[in-house]
Amino acid sequence: MAFLAAPAHIIENALKAGQNSITCVAPFIQKAAAFALTDPAMQEFTEEMRAGYARRRELVIRLSHELECEKVKVVPPQGAFYFFLDLRALKMSSVEMCEKILDEVGVGLVPGSAFGEEGEGFIRMTIAASDEDVEAGFRKIVEWAERQ
Repeated sequence: MAFLAAPAHIIENALKAGQNSITCVAPFIQKAAAFALTDPAMQEFTEEMRAGYARRRELVIRLSHELECEKVKVVPPQGAFYFFLDLRALKMSSVEMCEKILDEVGVGLVPGSAFGEEGEGFIRMTIAASDEDVEAGFRKIVEWAERQ
């Protein structure tokens, strides 16, 4: 089960590509999906997860204002549990940045270039971790950037 919000031409192609998996879903998977969508405990769990992501999103935004690092620009996510951090000021490839950050401060990230040419100079950081890990990781990224 899935939802897709996209321009019409993308939806048309996605429907063509996914038609077999959408129309031939095994009955046990349908039952599991129905359970996940209707069970009160699952609804409560989902709401707790959503609240946690919102809390960590606000945490990173607050930290970005507190730490005031000109080299790390934060664009708040609109619906994902990732931040796409803009580090173009460092004039380094996104792969090189991710390798250095991992080697020097122990934070694993995804290079923006993995998402296309426009992602160069950006790094993707998840907030699908504990509040403490998200805060520590973001602080390490900012401190690393300030030393560059």
